Amino acid sequence: MITPAWIDCRAWLPPDYAERVRRVAVLYGRRVKTSGRGPGSLEPDETAGLDYIVVPGDVIRDQARWLWNIYHDPGLAHAVGEALGARVEPSPDASSCININYLAGAGGRYERHVDGQPYTLNLFVTEHDGRTGGLLDLDGTLIYPRPGFGIPFDGAAIPHAVTPLLGGERLTIPMVFLAEDAAARPAGLSDYLYTEQP
Repeated sequence: MITPAWIDCRAWLPPDYAERVRRVAVLYGRRVKTSGRGPGSLEPDETAGLDYIVVPGDVIRDQARWLWNIYHDPGLAHAVGEALGARVEPSPDASSCININYLAGAGGRYERHVDGQPYTLNLFVTEHDGRTGGLLDLDGTLIYPRPGFGIPFDGAAIPHAVTPLLGGERLTIPMVFLAEDAAARPAGLSDYLYTEQP
């Protein structure tokens, strides 16, 4: 059983952050739809693949500089490191360091997988419970998203997924924080995660 350490991120966020994040997702999000296993996928063959909208970090840098700046705030990295018991810093990879993930409609989910690198801060924008689906599944421990709060965890070691939505939409901001000895990002992962459906 995983007992996550919540981080209250509301001090870094503007009051209208949820509306602003949704606007960026709608205007600049890329629809990614794949079938079959990609790097890190732990899904069985019949359910492997992605179907979601993502805003990569380089787009956030250019279109939502306020969010890019929050990610690079030393205080946020310190809070993540304190929660994890490790010294961490923002990732230098512009596309993967911070994303907006957007799921919408009944059945929307994210496959079971491990990340290419530790660590992840999953900052929640929308609220979800047993009636809405969209829970974060950390290797069997279900996390009920709370807007403005984040869960830091070792995404490279802990299998995780998003349970199917029962309707509505789900917005999260995953952020990558690296330890000093972090391994290189796996080849091919960015193509799998960010290649827009034609």
